[in-house]
Amino acid sequence: MKKYHSFYRQTKVLEPMDAIKALSHDNNLVFTSGVFDVLHLGHIHFFREAKNIVGEKGKLVVAVHADEIVREKKGEDRPYMKLEERIELLSELICIDYVIPWDGWEDISDLALSIQPHYLAVTQKSFEHTRRGKWQGKTWQYVAEELGAVIKEIPVFRNYASSRYSHLFD
Repeated sequence: MKKYHSFYRQTKVLEPMDAIKALSHDNNLVFTSGVFDVLHLGHIHFFREAKNIVGEKGKLVVAVHADEIVREKKGEDRPYMKLEERIELLSELICIDYVIPWDGWEDISDLALSIQPHYLAVTQKSFEHTRRGKWQGKTWQYVAEELGAVIKEIPVFRNYASSRYSHLFD
């Protein structure tokens, strides 16, 4: 994985095993995951709210799904941006402390269970999908119960979604 150096701030990009070693003993983490393809204002709002859960002294950990997984789940024309580009953009955001590339989808819960965050940040939309059984892995409720973690639902900001911009890539 290429090393990224921020001019403004150094967000750490960690491989999954390194993240588990570095973060599993931290006592003030919030964890989230996603595709983050076509970074937009909704994502920025989500990350800001997630970071606010733990404050300045806490850490926001963001797992980013690999290109192959995005294609499998969202279609052959996705992602619009390669994993390396998405990681570089996310690593420039001051509210994100760690970015982890992740090549799984349903097993993202295994990464969360290994890192042992105190909070799981999810959008209301993604949390609804887990309630309706649309997510095939262990649900966020399961992860929260196993860890004694708290799920924090963050409202979708002004209906922003990457699909809103898909016409720009045709």
